[in-house]
Amino acid sequence: MIASDVFAPELADGTYLLQAALASGMNVELLPRQIMTCWQPSAPDDRRSFVHGIPEASTLAGVTYAQDKRVVRALLQRAGVTNTKGATFSFRGRGAALRYADRLGYPLSVRMAIDDSIRTPPRMAANRAELEAAIDDLRRIRDDSLASATNLRRSAYSLTGLLDPETDENGVRLLARATRVLIEQVPDHPRLHVLVSGDDVLAAAELPPGDHSGAALPQAVAGPLPEAQHEAAVRAAAAVPGLRVAHVVLLTRRPSRLRRRGPYLVHDVSERLGLDLFERARQGWAAELASRLLAQECPRADEAAPTEPITLSVRCEGVDDTAHFSSALPAETTIRFHDPVEGHLHCVVSGTIRELARLLMELSTVGVDGRRSMFLAVEREAAARGDIGE
Repeated sequence: MIASDVFAPELADGTYLLQAALASGMNVELLPRQIMTCWQPSAPDDRRSFVHGIPEASTLAGVTYAQDKRVVRALLQRAGVTNTKGATFSFRGRGAALRYADRLGYPLSVRMAIDDSIRTPPRMAANRAELEAAIDDLRRIRDDSLASATNLRRSAYSLTGLLDPETDENGVRLLARATRVLIEQVPDHPRLHVLVSGDDVLAAAELPPGDHSGAALPQAVAGPLPEAQHEAAVRAAAAVPGLRVAHVVLLTRRPSRLRRRGPYLVHDVSERLGLDLFERARQGWAAELASRLLAQECPRADEAAPTEPITLSVRCEGVDDTAHFSSALPAETTIRFHDPVEGHLHCVVSGTIRELARLLMELSTVGVDGRRSMFLAVEREAAARGDIGE
C-alpha cells in the first residue's frame, strides 16, 4: 500500500477523479487499471466512465493518435503549429539516427516514438556516446516490465507495442528492431504544462529551464495565460482529433515574463491529464481540476455532496484470497459477508473522502501483495441495496 499522502503519479489521475466522484455523492464501479463508472443514486441510468481519469468523451482513435508521437508531430505540422525539430528512427536504423543527431547538434532528447505509458521523461544526450547509451537503454526490456507496478503505468485503453520482442546472443530481451525512437532538439527553455479542454485552459504550470525530468517544483501560473501561449496550447490540443482533454507542453523563451508575447515551441501533446504535476505546483489544485472535469462530464455531479467522514458499502468480486485481502482494510471496517470460494467480499468502510479514494483505487490496482479485486461496487451506505450472497 502507498504510505505517502501524495498519490503515486501512475495512480494520480484516476484517484483524483474517483475522489471527485465520492465527494459528489456518486456511486462508482471500479475495474483494474483505473477504469471507473460513476452515477448519482437518483439517476442510475445516467452514467459516465473514465479510464486513468480520461473521460469517455475522448475517443479511442484520439488517445491512440496521442500515444504515437510521430503521428502527433505530423498532425501539429498539418495544423501549422510549430514543434521541436526531430525525427523518428527504428532501432534497425541506428546508424542513420546517429548521423542525423550529429547534423542536428547536441544536446538532444530521445524517447520512444510510440508509448502507452504515463508521461515518461525523455533521456538527454550531450554527445554521441550518451545518445548511443540512451538508445541501448530504451531498447532493453527490463525484468520487471511485466510486473504489476510497471503495468500500472501503461494505458488500459489502447495497445501500441505489438511487435514481438527479440533476444540477443547474451540472452537479453530487446524490443523489436522495427520499434522506433524519437530524437529531438529540445532548447533549454522553460517548459509550460497546460491542461486544455476545448477552447479553455484549465490550468498552467511552469518548470524551469534544463529540467527535462520534471523533478523540479513546478510554479503555478496565476491568472489567464498570455494570448500567444493560450492560442498555442489550444491549437496544439485541437490538432489531435478526438481528445476531450489534453496535456500540452510548450517551450517558452522567457522564464518569468509569460505575459509578453514571444516565440514558443510545442514539445508534446498527451491524452493523460498529468494532475500530479499541478498538485506539486499547488496543494489541492489536482482535486479542484478533477472536480471541474467531473462536473463537465456529469451534469448531476453536485446533486448530493456528502459531508465527511463518509461511510461506504463496498462489494468486492474476483478476489483470490478474501481473508488475506481483508487484512489490508482499515481496522474499523465491518465485514458483512465473504465467500472465499467465489472470491466475494462485502464490507463497510468509513473515513475521509481522500482516504477512501486512495484505499479503493489501491484495492483495484495495486491490491494486497499483488492480489487485487477485479470488480468493486461502491455505494453510500444509506443507499446500499443488499449483500452478495445474503
